[in-house]
Amino acid sequence: MFWLVWDKHRSDVLTIGYKENLGFALLWLLPWDGESGLSFSQLDPYFIEVCRRVRLVQTADGISALRATTKGPRIYKDEAKARKGYTGDLWTPVHVAEGKSLGVSVSGFSYERMAELAFGSDYKKPPAQVVYHSDTGPRLELVAQAIAGGQSTTDGYHERRILLSPTVRKLMLQGQSNHLATTAKERVHAVGQLAFLLRNAIKTLLDGGKSRADPKGIPESISKKASLLAAPFEQAEDARFFIALNEEMESEQPDNERLQWLLSMADAAEAILKHAFTAGPQCGEQRYRAQTAALSRFHGGLRNPKTLPDLANYLRQRSIDKELP
Repeated sequence: MFWLVWDKHRSDVLTIGYKENLGFALLWLLPWDGESGLSFSQLDPYFIEVCRRVRLVQTADGISALRATTKGPRIYKDEAKARKGYTGDLWTPVHVAEGKSLGVSVSGFSYERMAELAFGSDYKKPPAQVVYHSDTGPRLELVAQAIAGGQSTTDGYHERRILLSPTVRKLMLQGQSNHLATTAKERVHAVGQLAFLLRNAIKTLLDGGKSRADPKGIPESISKKASLLAAPFEQAEDARFFIALNEEMESEQPDNERLQWLLSMADAAEAILKHAFTAGPQCGEQRYRAQTAALSRFHGGLRNPKTLPDLANYLRQRSIDKELP
C-alpha cells in the first residue's frame, strides 16, 4: 500500500517544479565543489539531500573517510527559502495558512503539538499520515520523528509514538476528525488551565500568602521557581494525555470518563502543591498563612466556572449534597 501512496503522490509533487524524468535523486553521488548549488528543476521529486562533503576512499590501511568544508548549500538557498521548507515529501506536515513545513524546536513533540498534528486543522496531513482500510493489525501508531534545528547546530533528535485506539482509527478512516480535534483541543485546554492554577497557587505560597492588589507584582524569581515546582504536573499529564484520550473515545460513558480524568488531574495538581509546601515559608504563623492562602487560591480556581465549567459544577453539586441532611 505504501508504494501505491508513493506513486500517486509523485504526480502531485511534480506540479511544484521537479523534473519528471531522470532528475537527480541521490545527491551524494554527484561531484560537488562545496559552493555550487542545484535547482529544484534538476531534482527527482523524491531526492535525498546531502549537506556534508564526505567521501569514503580505499587506502592501504583500509577504508577512510575524507571530509571537506562547504561555502554554500547543496540546493540553492533562495529556492529553498521561497518554498519555506516544503519539498513535497511524504512525511512532513505543512502549515495551511503559512504554507511552510513543520519545524521542531528543542521542546520536541509535546502533547499540545501532537494533538494538533494528529487531529487538528492547522497543518495539512502528509500522505504517510493518512489512514487506509489496509492499515490493519492489533496496533496502529502515529509516529513523529525529527531533529530539532538550532543556531548552526541541532537541538537533538525527538521521537514520539501515540497509539490510535479502534474508535480513533475508525473516525480517521472515515474522515470524521472534527470530534477528535474538538475533544483533543478541550483536553489540551483543561491541562493548561490546571497547570495555570497550580503555578499561581505555588506563587501565592512562595510569596508568603500575601494578598496583592496586582498579582503581576510578584517578583520574577518567585514566578520562575513556581514554574519549576509545578513542572512535574504537566510532564505527567503529557505522558498520559493520549492514553486518557483513547479511554474517553472508547468509553460508553465519555462524559463520565472525562470528569474522572479532570478529578484525577485536580488531585495530582493538589498533591504537587502540598509537596511544594517544603519550599514555602517555614516559620510559625507565616507558614500556615502561606499554605492556607495557596490552597484557598487553588480550590477557588477549581470552583470557578470560568476555569473548567464541568469540574466546577461537579464540585459545587458535591458540596451541596454533603450539606443535605
